[in-house]
Amino acid sequence: MLEQIPSSPVDPILQVMAQFHADPRPDKIDLGIGVLRDEQGHTPVLAAVKEAERHLLATQQSKAYLGPAGSVAFNRKIIELLWPDNPQDPCLACIQTPGGTGALRVAGDLLNFLHHGSRLWLSDPPWVTHRSIFPAAGLHLCSYRYFDPQQGRLDFDGMLEDLAEVQFGDAVLLQVSGHNPCGCDPTPNQWQTVAELLSARGALPILDLAYHGLVDDLARDRLPLALINRHHREWLLCYSTSKTFGLYNERTGALMIHAAEPEVCQRVYAEALNRICGNYYMPPNHGAAVVDIILGSEELRSHWQQELNQAQQKVHQTRQALLQALQQRHPDRFDYIAAQKGLFSYLSLNDAQLEQLRNRHAIYIGSGGRINISGLNEGNLARVADALVEL
Repeated sequence: MLEQIPSSPVDPILQVMAQFHADPRPDKIDLGIGVLRDEQGHTPVLAAVKEAERHLLATQQSKAYLGPAGSVAFNRKIIELLWPDNPQDPCLACIQTPGGTGALRVAGDLLNFLHHGSRLWLSDPPWVTHRSIFPAAGLHLCSYRYFDPQQGRLDFDGMLEDLAEVQFGDAVLLQVSGHNPCGCDPTPNQWQTVAELLSARGALPILDLAYHGLVDDLARDRLPLALINRHHREWLLCYSTSKTFGLYNERTGALMIHAAEPEVCQRVYAEALNRICGNYYMPPNHGAAVVDIILGSEELRSHWQQELNQAQQKVHQTRQALLQALQQRHPDRFDYIAAQKGLFSYLSLNDAQLEQLRNRHAIYIGSGGRINISGLNEGNLARVADALVEL
């Protein structure tokens, strides 16, 4: 029976990872996987996380099951982090999930339960894993223009034109800050326009926040949430702690549900738990406990914010260094990089160019030319700039 299973395409992110690890060249450069790196190319554990783990090890009394909603304390802390002005909103509920991808899948399962084969609109290009998560949940995908490859910037006019075709009851996924892969975000005024348009179309926003604090800062990176909430009484939010707390392999995230009435919110919340029970049953505890300890301690929270701010500043400075190096070699060709923000830059490279970078230079970049800015450092930046200008 098993021999009848057909082969499916490999996830592009995993494919780049496998190619990088299989390359025997000692000077190979990984700019594909989206993790924060230091100058030595390592992804260290945050000092605040280490301290929280020491506290957890000393005080933890049980490893009993959490239940499908996960850690109550973690869920409360995430609400307070994202909604400090109204953390007691009775129309808002939070569920801990296995990473941001887990939250996305639960959101997809909810939409499919609400209406089998619901339509979900993704940006073009999307985060590649969005394309596998939501069809696996039974949803039908549509796309809206987002990135102008000729200008290297947000195609806002095209975005509005396509979103004007959204039908009542459709869901629209919006990456909140630090768009993956493009590194292009709407301005606050543009977010306002999008919120009004989707409200007029009767669409359900699905908000994806994976890089909180790494684009501008914690407060400014959550501003789009308030703009959406101002115009929509119903929305879902998928949150990841992977980059914000450096908890990549702890798989810690959250799904937030906001409804028009408290009773509706609780009903949707209960159904989300039903979907979870039919899937992974309950999330792991360690990462959530670490986040709870950090956000519950004034000292650790301050230390964590300092580390997060330093990471954000490093990403910004590295982007400027890349831009300067490229413009020294080819003035004006890469000026669009300055307008991109967050962990990624998108260079609109084709498969032949990506293959050239791999084969000739041992440089590994994500599909479409997505570069992890954090993977650049003083030791490899000039070599990467030379290779890109050569294309």
